[in-house]
Amino acid sequence: VVVGTYSSIFIASAILLWTGVKRDWSKPNAEAGTQVPQ
Repeated sequence: VVVGTYSSIFIASAILLWTGVKRDWSKPNAEAGTQVPQ
């Protein structure tokens, strides 16, 4: 189950990067209050 979930996330992220979808985490998000470490 863990391997299947990990591979699904890996494939999904690769598709998002290939299609040009960007997650802009460089800008501070005041609404969230916390920033995800990279």
